[in-house]
Amino acid sequence: MMSNPSKDINLIQSIPYGAMITFEQGRQLFLMPGRLIRGQIDPEEARFVGPKGIYDLYSQARQKDQEVTASSGSQTDGETGSLNTIWLMAIISIAIGLTNLLPIPALDGGRILFLIPEILFKKRIPPQFENVIHFVGFSALILLMIYITTQDFINPIQLP
Repeated sequence: MMSNPSKDINLIQSIPYGAMITFEQGRQLFLMPGRLIRGQIDPEEARFVGPKGIYDLYSQARQKDQEVTASSGSQTDGETGSLNTIWLMAIISIAIGLTNLLPIPALDGGRILFLIPEILFKKRIPPQFENVIHFVGFSALILLMIYITTQDFINPIQLP
């Protein structure tokens, strides 16, 4: 039977593992657009998901964890029975954190983009201009969120 491998380690050993996994997840996130263009990844596997899609993924991961726990017969070992769910939450956290740093207006990365000229030239971009750009970016993000959430209901995502 195939399952997620696990290895008992202490807190000190887990820090470098966590950093390596976080780096690898971030790298894969940034490599994904190129892989989509080259056809190495199916577009359905790389689509955006909203809150409903995340809940659907969570439910499926939780169900797989319960199946693993039931088939192994160890109801007391909560760690091995929750690896899919923990892994999914880690991936979502990393993806949200890195996406928030993209230079898109209305996100933190967009704000950083406006701070760079201020740091370099010691002159602030006019607030009216900055507000308009952030409003347009925020409006686009809201429209994108509505579209993605609609897709989550019309075409629910399924784990492989």
